[in-house]
Amino acid sequence: QKDNDHKEVTIGFGFYSSPTYEGGKKYTTRATPFLNFKFKNISINPITGVRANFMKWENWSGGFGLGGNFGRYAKQDQYLSGIGNVSSTLESIVFAKYKAQFYSINYALYTDILQNGHKGSYLKGSLDTGFPLLDTGTFVRTSLSMTLADENYLDSFFRVSPDQSLSSGLPEYSLSPGLKDIAANLLMIYKFNNKVSLSGSLSYKELMGEVAKSPIVQRKNLFSGGISLNYRY
Repeated sequence: QKDNDHKEVTIGFGFYSSPTYEGGKKYTTRATPFLNFKFKNISINPITGVRANFMKWENWSGGFGLGGNFGRYAKQDQYLSGIGNVSSTLESIVFAKYKAQFYSINYALYTDILQNGHKGSYLKGSLDTGFPLLDTGTFVRTSLSMTLADENYLDSFFRVSPDQSLSSGLPEYSLSPGLKDIAANLLMIYKFNNKVSLSGSLSYKELMGEVAKSPIVQRKNLFSGGISLNYRY
């Protein structure tokens, strides 16, 4: 549901648990504020970034945006000691969506436009579906996704260079472009009323191929999840 002026603001606060880094076996839980702002074809969200939907034709939509990649820092996990950091950076986003009655197909291409972080690109595709649970006020959304990445991106996060090998003790390792991961996601939203809702999420990700074999990866099967209380203006 949208207001007559097509404006919507949602704020929230919750807790999120995930591995200390992608491939790590330790977990961390942190408090996470949330903000989502929509006005006509513009959306602003700390997770998906700033997006502008410029294309709409029958069941297709798409556009451009900007988002942040927070990189990875050795202090996140002791296992990364000697590996060095991957700096945070700004990414361009090109996205497209096909929406049918019971499902949608989404694609988004992310590229490091500042070339001071991972310096690469990756493509994420997902198949989504959503439905209400009878008259309980609960909405369920499930999705399956996969991520493809180029050599620069994969090397930034999963390669072990000769210098990194000497300083960390891990064996040297390099990668080719290809499949990075597959994932399954579950989101449930319970509406107390038209303003207040409680949302919970659970995600399972499996690192694939050369990525899963990297010496940096301690665990290829990764779980994450969170819960938050939200208020919609």
